[in-house]
Amino acid sequence: MQTKLSAYFYMRIDVDNNPELANSFDINVIPTLVFLDVDGKEIRRSEGYIDATGLLNFLRI
Repeated sequence: MQTKLSAYFYMRIDVDNNPELANSFDINVIPTLVFLDVDGKEIRRSEGYIDATGLLNFLRI
């Protein structure tokens, strides 16, 4: 899994300490995965728990 995810950059947001940043990404559920294109436009979103298999399916890897 780590090898397949190496093509992605991720950022973790502490929504309790950074509510403004969480709000800017419209994060209302924890956990939330937001995928952006190179221009910062949202292209995919997953809200709630997702296991490794579900994540791979979500990413279509």
